[in-house]
Amino acid sequence: MPVEDAHYRITEQLKSEGTGPEFSTHAALCCALIDEPARTFLHYYHRLYPTADIIIHDSPFLLKHDVHFGSDHKPRIYNSHNLESEFAKHVWYRARSHDYIKLVTRLEETLVRQATLVFATSEQERDGFIKAFSSDPSKIKIAPNGIHPGAWKPRKRSGPAMQG
Repeated sequence: MPVEDAHYRITEQLKSEGTGPEFSTHAALCCALIDEPARTFLHYYHRLYPTADIIIHDSPFLLKHDVHFGSDHKPRIYNSHNLESEFAKHVWYRARSHDYIKLVTRLEETLVRQATLVFATSEQERDGFIKAFSSDPSKIKIAPNGIHPGAWKPRKRSGPAMQG
């Protein structure tokens, strides 16, 4: 994501508020809080949009950057990595956290409800989307992120345990 002055201002605001750990707060939340999408981002969006058959969102934080969302007929896929609105409740804190959780919940709900297809990383996450947003279960599919735990076989220890 291209960074502009507004990103730096919002990042400094989030740091001063102490909303949560920087890795999970500042970059993603900054994208949701920014008033206008970054010019560089929009340049590429408009350049690629006409030839794109689908638009894939990996998080709800960039939803407002998809300037044609809800006004065109291109399918949208939400390729979630977790239930962001629930995750936020566990990592964001202090005075403004309630506002930020409310924002990401609204963005995620909009994305889940209006997307053509939603990928959840587990049955638990799928059930979370259905329950939290009264989502259509038929459009939420399981797409494990990384490995499928049932496919792993326990490893046998060979030799002495490694010393740290």
